[in-house]
Amino acid sequence: MAAELRKLLPVNPHGSGFHFSIMSYNVLAQCLVRRTLYPFSSKESLKGKIRVPRVINEIIQLNPDIACLQEIDVFHEEYAGPFSKAGYDFVYHKKNPEKDIGHGLAIIWKREKFEKYDYRSFFFDQSLLTHPTTHTPETGNIFQILALKIKNTGSSKLTGLIITNQHLYWRIPAIYERLRQLYVSMEESLSLRKSVVQESGGNWAFYFCGDLNTCPNDGPYWLLTKKELTAELLTQIQPVKWVSKSKEAALQAAANDAQSSNSEQPAPESSMKDNLPVEEILTPLSLMLSKFETYPKLYSSYEKYREIDVEHIVNPDWEVDKETGKVIEHWEGEPSYTNYGIWKGTLDYIFFTRDNPDLNIKVTGLLNIPKLEQLKPAIPNDVFPSDHISVMAEIEIE
Repeated sequence: MAAELRKLLPVNPHGSGFHFSIMSYNVLAQCLVRRTLYPFSSKESLKGKIRVPRVINEIIQLNPDIACLQEIDVFHEEYAGPFSKAGYDFVYHKKNPEKDIGHGLAIIWKREKFEKYDYRSFFFDQSLLTHPTTHTPETGNIFQILALKIKNTGSSKLTGLIITNQHLYWRIPAIYERLRQLYVSMEESLSLRKSVVQESGGNWAFYFCGDLNTCPNDGPYWLLTKKELTAELLTQIQPVKWVSKSKEAALQAAANDAQSSNSEQPAPESSMKDNLPVEEILTPLSLMLSKFETYPKLYSSYEKYREIDVEHIVNPDWEVDKETGKVIEHWEGEPSYTNYGIWKGTLDYIFFTRDNPDLNIKVTGLLNIPKLEQLKPAIPNDVFPSDHISVMAEIEIE
Protein backbone atom coordinates (compact mmCIF):
# COMPACT_ATOMS: atom_id res chain seq x y z
CA MET A 1 0.00 0.00 0.00
CA ALA A 2 1.10 3.59 -0.69
CA ALA A 3 1.06 4.66 2.97
CA GLU A 4 3.45 1.85 3.90
CA LEU A 5 6.07 3.27 1.51
CA ARG A 6 5.89 6.76 3.01
CA LYS A 7 7.53 8.11 6.15
CA LEU A 8 7.49 11.36 8.08
CA LEU A 9 10.83 13.13 7.84
CA PRO A 10 11.85 15.20 10.90
CA VAL A 11 12.31 18.92 10.23
CA ASN A 12 12.37 20.75 13.58
CA PRO A 13 12.31 19.44 17.16
CA HIS A 14 8.98 19.18 18.98
CA GLY A 15 8.09 21.64 21.72
CA SER A 16 5.14 22.17 24.03
CA GLY A 17 2.78 23.78 21.53
CA PHE A 18 -0.33 22.49 19.75
CA HIS A 19 0.51 19.75 17.24
CA PHE A 20 -1.48 18.75 14.18
CA SER A 21 -0.90 17.35 10.71
CA ILE A 22 -2.41 18.70 7.49
CA MET A 23 -2.53 17.05 4.07
CA SER A 24 -3.24 18.22 0.54
CA TYR A 25 -4.09 15.57 -2.03
CA ASN A 26 -5.54 15.58 -5.55
CA VAL A 27 -7.02 12.08 -5.55
CA LEU A 28 -7.93 12.00 -9.29
CA ALA A 29 -11.67 11.91 -9.85
CA GLN A 30 -12.85 8.61 -11.28
CA CYS A 31 -15.13 10.48 -13.68
CA LEU A 32 -11.99 11.97 -15.30
CA VAL A 33 -10.14 8.69 -15.77
CA ARG A 34 -9.68 7.64 -19.40
CA ARG A 35 -7.50 4.72 -20.45
CA THR A 36 -6.01 6.76 -23.30
CA LEU A 37 -5.00 9.56 -20.92
CA TYR A 38 -3.00 7.20 -18.72
CA PRO A 39 -1.25 4.97 -21.26
CA PHE A 40 1.39 3.80 -18.79
CA SER A 41 -1.09 2.69 -16.12
CA SER A 42 -2.50 -0.82 -15.95
CA LYS A 43 -6.21 -1.34 -16.56
CA GLU A 44 -6.62 -2.62 -13.02
CA SER A 45 -5.00 0.45 -11.46
CA LEU A 46 -7.50 2.71 -13.23
CA LYS A 47 -10.68 0.88 -12.18
CA GLY A 48 -12.76 2.80 -9.69
CA LYS A 49 -13.63 -0.24 -7.59
CA ILE A 50 -9.89 -0.74 -7.01
CA ARG A 51 -8.58 2.82 -7.05
CA VAL A 52 -11.08 4.52 -4.74
CA PRO A 53 -10.58 2.07 -1.82
CA ARG A 54 -6.82 2.56 -2.25
CA VAL A 55 -7.23 6.32 -1.95
CA ILE A 56 -9.38 5.93 1.17
CA ASN A 57 -6.97 3.48 2.76
CA GLU A 58 -3.98 5.68 1.99
CA ILE A 59 -5.53 8.72 3.66
CA ILE A 60 -6.76 6.82 6.71
CA GLN A 61 -3.41 5.06 7.19
CA LEU A 62 -1.45 8.30 6.88
CA ASN A 63 -3.84 9.63 9.53
CA PRO A 64 -3.79 13.40 8.93
CA ASP A 65 -5.65 15.55 11.45
CA ILE A 66 -6.85 17.65 8.50
CA ALA A 67 -6.90 16.80 4.80
CA CYS A 68 -7.70 19.09 1.85
CA LEU A 69 -8.79 16.89 -1.05
CA GLN A 70 -9.27 17.85 -4.70
CA GLU A 71 -10.89 16.06 -7.66
CA ILE A 72 -12.95 13.88 -5.35
CA ASP A 73 -16.12 12.35 -6.75
CA VAL A 74 -18.63 9.78 -5.44
CA PHE A 75 -17.91 11.42 -2.10
CA HIS A 76 -21.11 10.63 -0.26
CA GLU A 77 -21.39 7.19 -1.88
CA GLU A 78 -17.82 5.98 -1.28
CA TYR A 79 -15.77 8.31 0.93
CA ALA A 80 -18.08 9.74 3.58
CA GLY A 81 -18.77 6.48 5.40
CA PRO A 82 -15.15 5.32 5.83
CA PHE A 83 -14.03 8.84 6.79
CA SER A 84 -16.76 9.16 9.41
CA LYS A 85 -15.93 5.73 10.81
CA ALA A 86 -12.26 6.76 11.05
CA GLY A 87 -13.20 9.76 13.21
CA TYR A 88 -13.48 12.52 10.62
CA ASP A 89 -16.07 15.20 10.03
CA PHE A 90 -16.11 16.88 6.63
CA VAL A 91 -17.44 19.47 4.21
CA TYR A 92 -17.85 18.73 0.51
CA HIS A 93 -18.26 21.18 -2.36
CA LYS A 94 -19.16 19.88 -5.83
CA LYS A 95 -18.18 21.91 -8.89
CA ASN A 96 -21.34 20.98 -10.84
CA PRO A 97 -24.05 20.22 -8.24
CA GLU A 98 -26.75 20.20 -10.90
CA LYS A 99 -25.25 17.03 -12.45
CA ASP A 100 -25.24 13.49 -11.11
CA ILE A 101 -21.67 12.84 -12.22
CA GLY A 102 -18.93 15.25 -11.24
CA HIS A 103 -16.17 15.96 -8.77
CA GLY A 104 -15.34 18.59 -6.21
CA LEU A 105 -13.40 19.48 -3.09
CA ALA A 106 -13.52 18.13 0.45
CA ILE A 107 -11.93 19.11 3.74
CA ILE A 108 -11.92 16.45 6.43
CA TRP A 109 -10.81 16.87 10.05
CA LYS A 110 -10.53 14.82 13.23
CA ARG A 111 -13.64 15.53 15.26
CA GLU A 112 -11.81 14.78 18.51
CA LYS A 113 -9.46 17.73 17.87
CA PHE A 114 -11.56 20.31 16.02
CA GLU A 115 -15.08 21.61 15.57
CA LYS A 116 -16.46 23.58 12.64
CA TYR A 117 -16.82 27.26 13.47
CA ASP A 118 -17.62 28.72 10.03
CA TYR A 119 -17.60 27.51 6.44
CA ARG A 120 -18.01 29.03 2.99
CA SER A 121 -17.78 27.58 -0.51
CA PHE A 122 -17.26 29.44 -3.79
CA PHE A 123 -17.44 29.09 -7.57
CA PHE A 124 -14.67 31.13 -9.17
CA ASP A 125 -16.74 31.78 -12.29
CA GLN A 126 -19.44 33.50 -10.20
CA SER A 127 -17.04 36.03 -8.71
CA LEU A 128 -17.17 39.56 -10.11
CA LEU A 129 -13.38 39.41 -10.22
CA THR A 130 -13.03 36.14 -12.15
CA HIS A 131 -16.28 35.45 -13.99
CA PRO A 132 -15.90 34.52 -17.69
CA THR A 133 -15.75 37.27 -20.31
CA THR A 134 -15.17 37.38 -24.05
CA HIS A 135 -11.45 37.29 -23.22
CA THR A 136 -11.37 34.87 -20.29
CA PRO A 137 -12.59 31.27 -20.11
CA GLU A 138 -15.21 29.53 -18.06
CA THR A 139 -13.01 27.50 -15.73
CA GLY A 140 -15.43 25.48 -13.61
CA ASN A 141 -13.02 25.85 -10.68
CA ILE A 142 -14.06 26.11 -7.05
CA PHE A 143 -12.66 26.70 -3.58
CA GLN A 144 -13.74 26.38 0.03
CA ILE A 145 -12.75 28.10 3.27
CA LEU A 146 -13.22 26.47 6.64
CA ALA A 147 -12.75 27.90 10.14
CA LEU A 148 -11.93 25.13 12.62
CA LYS A 149 -11.92 25.83 16.34
CA ILE A 150 -9.54 23.77 18.46
CA LYS A 151 -11.19 21.84 21.25
CA ASN A 152 -8.17 21.68 23.54
CA THR A 153 -5.28 24.04 22.80
CA GLY A 154 -3.25 23.18 25.90
CA SER A 155 -0.63 25.84 26.58
CA SER A 156 -0.77 27.20 23.01
CA LYS A 157 -2.15 30.68 22.30
CA LEU A 158 -3.86 29.29 19.22
CA THR A 159 -7.67 29.51 18.98
CA GLY A 160 -8.29 27.91 15.61
CA LEU A 161 -7.36 27.50 11.97
CA ILE A 162 -8.58 29.12 8.76
CA ILE A 163 -8.10 26.61 5.95
CA THR A 164 -8.50 27.28 2.24
CA ASN A 165 -8.78 24.35 -0.17
CA GLN A 166 -8.76 25.01 -3.91
CA HIS A 167 -8.18 23.57 -7.35
CA LEU A 168 -7.09 26.16 -9.90
CA TYR A 169 -7.44 26.31 -13.68
CA TRP A 170 -5.46 23.54 -15.37
CA ARG A 171 -4.26 24.84 -18.74
CA ILE A 172 -0.48 25.26 -18.54
CA PRO A 173 -0.13 28.70 -20.24
CA ALA A 174 -3.18 30.16 -18.40
CA ILE A 175 -1.08 31.74 -15.66
CA TYR A 176 -3.07 34.97 -15.68
CA GLU A 177 -6.25 33.01 -14.96
CA ARG A 178 -4.66 31.27 -12.01
CA LEU A 179 -3.43 34.61 -10.73
CA ARG A 180 -6.97 35.97 -10.87
CA GLN A 181 -8.20 32.94 -8.98
CA LEU A 182 -5.53 33.29 -6.30
CA TYR A 183 -6.50 36.94 -5.99
CA VAL A 184 -10.09 35.93 -5.27
CA SER A 185 -9.30 33.07 -2.88
CA MET A 186 -6.83 35.23 -0.94
CA GLU A 187 -9.35 38.09 -0.70
CA GLU A 188 -12.11 35.80 0.55
CA SER A 189 -9.82 33.88 2.92
CA LEU A 190 -8.42 36.97 4.59
CA SER A 191 -11.91 38.46 4.78
CA LEU A 192 -13.22 35.38 6.58
CA ARG A 193 -10.26 35.35 8.94
CA LYS A 194 -10.88 39.00 9.77
CA SER A 195 -14.57 38.43 10.49
CA VAL A 196 -13.87 35.33 12.60
CA VAL A 197 -11.29 37.19 14.69
CA GLN A 198 -13.64 40.14 15.15
CA GLU A 199 -16.50 37.85 16.16
CA SER A 200 -14.70 35.37 18.40
CA GLY A 201 -11.39 36.99 19.28
CA GLY A 202 -8.28 34.91 19.80
CA ASN A 203 -5.55 33.84 17.40
CA TRP A 204 -6.42 32.08 14.16
CA ALA A 205 -3.65 30.63 11.99
CA PHE A 206 -4.14 30.63 8.20
CA TYR A 207 -3.43 27.65 5.90
CA PHE A 208 -3.73 27.97 2.12
CA CYS A 209 -3.75 24.57 0.41
CA GLY A 210 -4.58 22.75 -2.78
CA ASP A 211 -3.65 21.85 -6.31
CA LEU A 212 -2.70 25.28 -7.63
CA ASN A 213 -1.63 24.00 -11.07
CA THR A 214 1.32 26.31 -10.49
CA CYS A 215 5.02 25.42 -10.36
CA PRO A 216 7.54 27.01 -7.99
CA ASN A 217 9.16 28.84 -10.92
CA ASP A 218 5.86 30.46 -11.97
CA GLY A 219 4.92 34.06 -11.25
CA PRO A 220 1.95 33.31 -8.93
CA TYR A 221 4.18 31.24 -6.61
CA TRP A 222 6.69 34.10 -6.48
CA LEU A 223 3.94 36.60 -5.68
CA LEU A 224 2.50 34.46 -2.89
CA THR A 225 5.93 33.96 -1.32
CA LYS A 226 6.98 37.60 -1.79
CA LYS A 227 9.76 37.03 -4.29
CA GLU A 228 10.44 39.91 -6.66
CA LEU A 229 9.18 39.14 -10.15
CA THR A 230 11.74 39.01 -12.93
CA ALA A 231 11.00 40.60 -16.29
CA GLU A 232 10.42 37.12 -17.70
CA LEU A 233 7.87 36.25 -15.00
CA LEU A 234 6.12 39.59 -15.43
CA THR A 235 5.67 38.75 -19.10
CA GLN A 236 4.50 35.25 -18.14
CA ILE A 237 1.54 36.51 -16.10
CA GLN A 238 0.16 38.77 -18.82
CA PRO A 239 -3.36 37.81 -19.95
CA VAL A 240 -3.99 35.93 -23.17
CA LYS A 241 -7.16 35.20 -25.09
CA TRP A 242 -8.11 31.55 -25.38
CA VAL A 243 -9.51 29.53 -28.23
CA SER A 244 -11.55 26.83 -26.53
CA LYS A 245 -10.15 23.32 -26.46
CA SER A 246 -11.24 20.58 -24.09
CA LYS A 247 -8.90 19.25 -21.43
CA GLU A 248 -9.43 15.70 -22.65
CA ALA A 249 -8.56 16.60 -26.24
CA ALA A 250 -5.38 18.37 -25.17
CA LEU A 251 -4.22 15.59 -22.90
CA GLN A 252 -5.12 13.00 -25.52
CA ALA A 253 -2.86 14.72 -28.04
CA ALA A 254 -0.03 14.68 -25.51
CA ALA A 255 -0.64 11.02 -24.73
CA ASN A 256 -0.54 10.16 -28.44
CA ASP A 257 2.74 12.03 -28.81
CA ALA A 258 4.18 10.15 -25.85
CA GLN A 259 3.15 6.75 -27.22
CA SER A 260 4.41 7.44 -30.72
CA SER A 261 7.82 8.55 -29.42
CA ASN A 262 8.04 5.49 -27.15
CA SER A 263 9.55 7.66 -24.42
CA GLU A 264 8.52 9.25 -21.15
CA GLN A 265 5.61 11.62 -21.64
CA PRO A 266 6.45 15.23 -22.54
CA ALA A 267 4.73 18.19 -20.94
CA PRO A 268 1.53 18.74 -22.97
CA GLU A 269 1.98 22.50 -23.26
CA SER A 270 2.47 22.54 -27.02
CA SER A 271 -0.87 20.84 -27.60
CA MET A 272 -2.75 23.16 -25.25
CA LYS A 273 -1.49 26.62 -26.10
CA ASP A 274 -3.58 28.46 -28.63
CA ASN A 275 -3.83 32.09 -27.63
CA LEU A 276 -4.27 35.58 -28.95
CA PRO A 277 -3.37 38.98 -27.47
CA VAL A 278 -6.01 40.48 -25.20
CA GLU A 279 -7.29 43.93 -26.01
CA GLU A 280 -9.40 44.44 -22.90
CA ILE A 281 -9.56 42.52 -19.63
CA LEU A 282 -11.83 42.37 -16.63
CA THR A 283 -9.31 42.63 -13.79
CA PRO A 284 -6.27 44.84 -14.53
CA LEU A 285 -2.97 43.13 -13.80
CA SER A 286 -1.74 46.28 -12.06
CA LEU A 287 -4.63 46.05 -9.59
CA MET A 288 -3.85 42.44 -8.77
CA LEU A 289 -0.15 43.11 -8.34
CA SER A 290 -0.88 45.96 -5.95
CA LYS A 291 -3.24 43.69 -3.99
CA PHE A 292 -0.65 40.93 -3.70
CA GLU A 293 1.74 43.46 -2.17
CA THR A 294 -0.72 43.92 0.72
CA TYR A 295 -1.20 40.20 1.42
CA PRO A 296 0.84 38.49 4.12
CA LYS A 297 3.76 36.42 2.89
CA LEU A 298 2.96 32.74 2.43
CA TYR A 299 5.45 30.09 3.49
CA SER A 300 5.39 26.70 1.82
CA SER A 301 5.68 23.77 4.22
CA TYR A 302 7.83 21.99 1.62
CA GLU A 303 9.97 24.99 0.62
CA LYS A 304 13.17 23.33 1.96
CA TYR A 305 12.20 19.76 1.21
CA ARG A 306 15.18 18.99 -1.01
CA GLU A 307 17.53 20.02 1.79
CA ILE A 308 15.76 17.62 4.17
CA ASP A 309 15.42 14.62 1.86
CA VAL A 310 18.88 14.20 0.37
CA GLU A 311 17.67 11.07 -1.47
CA HIS A 312 15.09 13.00 -3.48
CA ILE A 313 16.00 12.69 -7.15
CA VAL A 314 15.29 15.60 -9.45
CA ASN A 315 12.56 15.48 -12.05
CA PRO A 316 13.55 13.04 -14.83
CA ASP A 317 11.98 15.34 -17.43
CA TRP A 318 14.35 18.20 -16.64
CA GLU A 319 16.94 18.86 -19.31
CA VAL A 320 20.62 18.02 -19.00
CA ASP A 321 23.26 20.62 -19.86
CA LYS A 322 25.20 19.19 -22.79
CA GLU A 323 28.46 20.81 -21.71
CA THR A 324 28.46 20.03 -17.98
CA GLY A 325 26.28 16.91 -18.02
CA LYS A 326 24.34 18.32 -15.05
CA VAL A 327 20.56 18.61 -14.79
CA ILE A 328 19.21 22.11 -15.39
CA GLU A 329 17.07 22.51 -12.30
CA HIS A 330 13.87 24.49 -12.75
CA TRP A 331 13.55 25.42 -9.07
CA GLU A 332 15.14 24.83 -5.70
CA GLY A 333 13.77 23.77 -2.33
CA GLU A 334 10.36 22.39 -3.27
CA PRO A 335 10.06 18.75 -4.42
CA SER A 336 10.80 18.38 -8.11
CA TYR A 337 7.47 16.57 -8.60
CA THR A 338 4.14 16.03 -6.86
CA ASN A 339 2.44 15.02 -10.11
CA TYR A 340 3.90 12.05 -12.00
CA GLY A 341 1.85 11.28 -15.07
CA ILE A 342 1.97 12.47 -18.68
CA TRP A 343 3.48 15.62 -17.24
CA LYS A 344 5.74 15.69 -14.18
CA GLY A 345 6.15 18.61 -11.83
CA THR A 346 5.12 20.25 -8.57
CA LEU A 347 1.59 21.59 -8.28
CA ASP A 348 0.46 20.77 -4.72
CA TYR A 349 1.07 22.96 -1.68
CA ILE A 350 0.46 23.56 2.01
CA PHE A 351 1.10 27.28 2.56
CA PHE A 352 0.79 29.19 5.82
CA THR A 353 1.38 32.71 7.14
CA ARG A 354 3.51 34.03 9.98
CA ASP A 355 1.79 37.41 10.26
CA ASN A 356 0.55 36.95 13.84
CA PRO A 357 3.32 37.84 16.32
CA ASP A 358 1.48 35.97 19.09
CA LEU A 359 1.92 32.65 17.30
CA ASN A 360 5.15 30.75 16.80
CA ILE A 361 4.58 28.38 13.88
CA LYS A 362 7.06 25.72 12.83
CA VAL A 363 7.05 22.66 10.61
CA THR A 364 8.19 19.64 12.63
CA GLY A 365 7.80 16.94 9.97
CA LEU A 366 7.13 16.35 6.26
CA LEU A 367 5.74 13.29 4.53
CA ASN A 368 8.42 12.09 2.14
CA ILE A 369 8.00 12.14 -1.64
CA PRO A 370 8.19 8.60 -3.11
CA LYS A 371 11.30 7.59 -5.01
CA LEU A 372 11.28 7.36 -8.79
CA GLU A 373 11.47 3.58 -8.85
CA GLN A 374 8.16 3.47 -6.96
CA LEU A 375 6.47 5.71 -9.53
CA LYS A 376 7.95 4.84 -12.94
CA PRO A 377 6.85 4.96 -15.64
CA ALA A 378 3.86 6.92 -14.30
CA ILE A 379 1.05 6.89 -11.77
CA PRO A 380 -1.63 5.75 -11.07
CA ASN A 381 -0.04 2.34 -10.63
CA ASP A 382 -0.74 -0.71 -8.51
CA VAL A 383 0.45 1.11 -5.37
CA PHE A 384 -0.19 4.83 -5.83
CA PRO A 385 -3.83 5.43 -6.83
CA SER A 386 -3.65 8.98 -8.21
CA ASP A 387 -1.50 10.85 -10.71
CA HIS A 388 -0.71 13.23 -7.83
CA ILE A 389 1.26 12.45 -4.69
CA SER A 390 -0.20 13.37 -1.32
CA VAL A 391 1.76 15.96 0.66
CA MET A 392 1.45 16.29 4.43
CA ALA A 393 3.09 18.51 7.03
CA GLU A 394 3.26 18.10 10.77
CA ILE A 395 2.91 21.49 12.44
CA GLU A 396 3.47 22.89 15.91
CA ILE A 397 2.04 26.25 17.00
CA GLU A 398 2.99 27.81 20.33
